[in-house]
Amino acid sequence: MEVVDPHPDSVLIVYPQDRFALAAIQAFSAHGMSFAAVYPPDHLRDVAAPAVRVARSELGQVQQISKTEEWLHIGIVDWRPPAPDADRIERLRCEPGTGVPLLETVQMTYVAACMADATKLRFIAQFDRDIAEVMPYLNARIKGAVYTPKIPTLGFPLGQRMVTLYGTRLAVGKTDEIADSWRTMAWVKDLVNETWMKRDSIEPCTEERERPQPLEIYKRLPRTNCRECGEPTCMAFAARLARGEADLTDCPHLYRSEYEAMRTALLSLFPSLEQEGGLHP
Repeated sequence: MEVVDPHPDSVLIVYPQDRFALAAIQAFSAHGMSFAAVYPPDHLRDVAAPAVRVARSELGQVQQISKTEEWLHIGIVDWRPPAPDADRIERLRCEPGTGVPLLETVQMTYVAACMADATKLRFIAQFDRDIAEVMPYLNARIKGAVYTPKIPTLGFPLGQRMVTLYGTRLAVGKTDEIADSWRTMAWVKDLVNETWMKRDSIEPCTEERERPQPLEIYKRLPRTNCRECGEPTCMAFAARLARGEADLTDCPHLYRSEYEAMRTALLSLFPSLEQEGGLHP
């Protein structure tokens, strides 16, 4: 198999299952194409299939071969090299006697550039079972989650990522690249299974919460426009907080004694603004 030289102008073809990816790899090799197979690490193989990286100039040939062979791919995105620790995650281990996991598989079904930030990815994945029954327990565990039981959906920020759980689907926006997307899928799968297995010790919460509005957050910020958070104004910081793209800890003023009342007021209304350490894959 030939490996494409490192080059920024290349794309990644993402497949839903191993069989489609491996068939494509064999065919591209038989056609003498230059490509690189991108394999998920062993600890993420339960949620991820191999992808294929090719030069953008070869994309037309790739699409023609794929159409002829009727291989299913779920998206073609710009190649982004992963950070050294992009796939690092401590996976859930199910010990004997701890209960039966709810989910066995989570399969990515769509991936594309994020509409809010073209340098990030968004994806959709399918659960093998409906997880609506576990959502009240997740709502109790995830501080500040936005839960709508009538649909049902549960949304929350995960670092800069935006995660939304539906009955049988997972939608995530603003992942860094494919390895980060795989890791996020694994993290959600483990969170659902761990919560399900511990549900007897968790008081379910059916409270509906609304997403905070930027102006309501801004009213409770120091409004010094000091830029220490990295934003030009406190209003811009409030907007990022509302979208789940920033953390309250990014504002050092709020952790000084003179602004303690403001921080307390913010957290009493919007607990999710100060993310817990457990909500990071």
